Amino acid sequence: MACSKVFSGKLPEITDDIVQYFRNDYKTLHSCVLVNRAWCRITIPLLWKEPFSIPVKNYHFIEIYLHNLNEYDKTKLNVCGINNKIFPSKTLFNYPSFIQRINTFKIEQSIEKWITSIGVLKDMTTIVKTLIYKLLFKIFINNEVNLRTFEILITTDQDHRNFNEIFELILQKPNFICNIRNFKLQRITNVRKILQFLEFISLKCNSISSINFQFQKFNDENNLLVKKFLSIFEQLNNLESIHIIYCRLLNYEIIQQIINLTKPFKLKSLFMDEILQIDSLELLLQKSGDYLENFGFGSFSNDSYIRNELINELKQQLIDLIIKYCTKIELFDLFECNINNIYPKIFNLIQNIDQNLYYLSIDFDDDDEILSTNLLLNLGQILPLKLEYLNLSFIIQNINDFEIFLKNSHNTFIKKLLIRNKISKRKIKDILPYIKKYIMKEKRVEYLAIKDSYLEYDLREVKDFRLYNIELRNYDNLYIQAVNYVKEMY
Repeated sequence: MACSKVFSGKLPEITDDIVQYFRNDYKTLHSCVLVNRAWCRITIPLLWKEPFSIPVKNYHFIEIYLHNLNEYDKTKLNVCGINNKIFPSKTLFNYPSFIQRINTFKIEQSIEKWITSIGVLKDMTTIVKTLIYKLLFKIFINNEVNLRTFEILITTDQDHRNFNEIFELILQKPNFICNIRNFKLQRITNVRKILQFLEFISLKCNSISSINFQFQKFNDENNLLVKKFLSIFEQLNNLESIHIIYCRLLNYEIIQQIINLTKPFKLKSLFMDEILQIDSLELLLQKSGDYLENFGFGSFSNDSYIRNELINELKQQLIDLIIKYCTKIELFDLFECNINNIYPKIFNLIQNIDQNLYYLSIDFDDDDEILSTNLLLNLGQILPLKLEYLNLSFIIQNINDFEIFLKNSHNTFIKKLLIRNKISKRKIKDILPYIKKYIMKEKRVEYLAIKDSYLEYDLREVKDFRLYNIELRNYDNLYIQAVNYVKEMY
């Protein structure tokens, strides 16, 4: 009876919870749309909250958006060779009103693929792309959408010109961004051209609670951007999290400005791919280390310019600082880090944060057998009692080492376990019996993904694992990138 009420829509709260559970499973959401009208009304807003970020085979959703244009704007498109007949005559929902996340780069990408699919002449591509970009924002702004996330990525002069036109529209109706909670800046090539927009953000968007910096080049332009943003930082009264993701701007001058801020600098994420000045980094962690929840590093981009001994020493000092100042880490991502003698400190760090650690990823870049053996013999016994996610990407050369790891970690329940066996003579068929014995039969995981350098698990194994309520999944689909984790959680 209760089940029939759910599917009929008579228990809206429960129905909403069910649909929300699948909010990132777009295939299932499309199936939910077909259940009945009640389920459709709940599901459609989820499918349309960020359509430019959803992998699709075609981009017909842009045509549905453009249906909302007035006749004057449709005529502009018609002049550019876009026939109005491709737009739907009517729609069931006001789809533009559902959008919550906008990424300027992904919108441009989607437009480019759509105009290619409908056969726009090559010499008209730039003009049409610019026009549609502006018209889409005009539609969103006029629909008074409840925008929650605004991500700006500008890589070309044309991108800057397009963004300036959008800024003019926003100035006319600033409510469009006044309620954003998440603000992301990435790869801005000409910072001076968006300084006015940053000033505007600081005055109109006091609701911002999360800021994400992602700049992969150190230059005067990016340095200026961070300085400018720090100068208006004090005006953002609701800022709860700051995320620095592979950002190479943390020089002494920038960190000193952060230290001098009167407000707390709530650094929640720090992912590094470049060696920083350890003294400066310690100052940053002294101020913000107690807020840090997500941390990761790997092979630094400037390794080749530094002697191996110095690299080793700097990485050990980095781990020491994290152990000393950061006790609340929930996600630890160790990527392509192949220096054996830092692993005792890595193990110390894992033990130090085991009360908070829920996501752990360790990925080796090459086929270092000693490194893999070191990990298998020492990691299992120090894992927390419960993990949401464990990813191990290495080589399994000695099957006895792998069995020791499984035995030592027998007290740990792992919701999602991913094992990627890199270049090795050991195949899935060699390690699967041990996984069945120590993982499957003890029901220690909910989701399992296994992959080697040649193939994944045989699909005939799926039924065996399902008998123990364990779902076998594709490794790449279950893998969590740190950037996407931050995007989803904040």
